[in-house]
Amino acid sequence: MGTTLNGLAQPVCTFLGKAAPRSTVTQEGLAVLTEMVNLRSHPRRLAKLMHRIEGMEKAASGATFVEVFEVFRTDGLSEDEAWSAAARIFRGSLPEAGPFTKDLGYGNGLVLTLLYVRLAIQLGRTHRIPLLFCGKVDLLDMTPLHQLEEEGIVEQSRFVPPPFDDLPALASVLSLGGFNVMLDWDRLQKDYSALI
Repeated sequence: MGTTLNGLAQPVCTFLGKAAPRSTVTQEGLAVLTEMVNLRSHPRRLAKLMHRIEGMEKAASGATFVEVFEVFRTDGLSEDEAWSAAARIFRGSLPEAGPFTKDLGYGNGLVLTLLYVRLAIQLGRTHRIPLLFCGKVDLLDMTPLHQLEEEGIVEQSRFVPPPFDDLPALASVLSLGGFNVMLDWDRLQKDYSALI
């Protein structure tokens, strides 16, 4: 909603308030990333997303709805949760046409927007991050949008989610996430489990 309002508030480029199909991946990724850095996500939600990504991989490799459902059920999801997750993967598809993997766009968008933000921080171009919210944008549009901003044709976003408005804090959160990836969690669990 914020990117729509920001786009419609643009004095010249009001088309940024309209979502073109190609902007969906970036917009969904930005939504998931915002949810995560706002600490509005939780392990159960992230596990749900991971199950769906794993299910999409199986479906794309030829698994049927019933096979994906069974994988979810044997992975510990209730029958209702397994059915809902499998239905989401196959929604809008035909039995012989394979899955309609809209959720793949969420995962892809998350990775791409996270990479964009991390690189902007790493390269010292954090001033470019809030422009992600100037409207319904695609990451491939960012270079021309930066040029239009420099020319005064595109304005900075009026609404920027708080974590993206505090760029030093955002950089800290994302750095911690990168550090966490490098840790050997199995070893840490073994070493610390007696303490908890």
